[in-house]
Amino acid sequence: MSMNDSNKSKSKRGFPVFRRFGKQSISKNLTIGLLITVIVISATAISISFIIASRNASVQLEDKAEQFAISLSKILRTPLWNIDAETTKDIGTSYFINELIAKLKIVDSRGKVYFEMNKEVNAPLISRSKEVLHKDKLIGHVYISLTSSYYKEISRQFMWSITITILMNLISLFVIIRFLLRRYLQSPLNYFSEVVRNYGSGNYELAVLQAPAIEFQPFVTVLSEMGERITVQMAELQKSEEKYRILFESESDALFVVDPETLDILEENKAAVNLYGYSHEEFLRLKATNLSDEPKETEKAIKLDPKTEVPIRYHRKKDGTIFPVEITASEIFLHGRKVNISAIRDITERKQMQDELEQHREHLEEMVQKRTAELQSIVNSMAGREVRMAELKETIQKLRTQLEEAGQTPVADDPLKEAGSEK
Repeated sequence: MSMNDSNKSKSKRGFPVFRRFGKQSISKNLTIGLLITVIVISATAISISFIIASRNASVQLEDKAEQFAISLSKILRTPLWNIDAETTKDIGTSYFINELIAKLKIVDSRGKVYFEMNKEVNAPLISRSKEVLHKDKLIGHVYISLTSSYYKEISRQFMWSITITILMNLISLFVIIRFLLRRYLQSPLNYFSEVVRNYGSGNYELAVLQAPAIEFQPFVTVLSEMGERITVQMAELQKSEEKYRILFESESDALFVVDPETLDILEENKAAVNLYGYSHEEFLRLKATNLSDEPKETEKAIKLDPKTEVPIRYHRKKDGTIFPVEITASEIFLHGRKVNISAIRDITERKQMQDELEQHREHLEEMVQKRTAELQSIVNSMAGREVRMAELKETIQKLRTQLEEAGQTPVADDPLKEAGSEK
């Protein structure tokens, strides 16, 4: 299994980059942001304008009420002095026609009503009253009330016109912003798409590409520096990978790279292919326990004791042959993840030699035990003869002593001595 295959399998799994974020549109976000800003500013401006206009209208209405009251008090001097009810009524009617006037009442100094009319309105009233004087003599009163509905209606129409104008401006602004953003963002997006395609194909040279705008130049500079660093790192990584590949493939022992969690075989060398009889593609579909004739022990060793040396374990080849192996395992980080790497050596010949030596040793021990038993028998036999000879010698000595005490001389010498001398 090559390192590139491992990289590809890793890239297929991928990383959760930007997985938290959904699909977003820059132009849409900018457009919405600008529109919200314009709406907030416009609403604030309209509210302020409406408050100011309402206050101005209220002041103007109060001034108007004061002017009407003063004007009527001057005009009514003569009719009231002359007690001319018709003229007073005509003057009141002519004033009451004005849409601002909601109530109008004209009385003389004695309280006689010459004119009184009211309009039904649902708006606040501004009322004024004035004395009618003729040569500084009180001759009557004028009571007038103006409605604010007219100015409110004008303000309402003004608000609607401003709102419609702003709405039209917002629609125009939305269309223009979308058009401009799509037009002026398309070039940077195309540029960065080209950068992504180059990086994806392993080309980190951006010299031929130009930044679409000066605002993107710092980002382009960072990308260029990043590309240079990646190029250097990839070159160093390639050298390390080649060195690792040479060492990995030239090793005489079978080497396996195994995922400690799933027990999947990730990589193997040629020695492993030759030893077990599986092809590279077949190894990638196997787990480490499929090679072992003691799968439970193998799984336990990989998961619980990854850094270990196993003097002997029995494995199974593709053809079903069971053979003894010696395993040296360790744990390393490869491509950013933890893996188990195992060196497996076939010790069939060594095991046969050990078995033969054991048999020879047992045979020698058996022969030694047999010879020892024979020697022990001889020693025991000789020990019995010595005892009997000692007893015989003691008997002869007693007889010689008895003969000497009887005054007789032994005819021959001690036969045991002669036998001993002859011996």
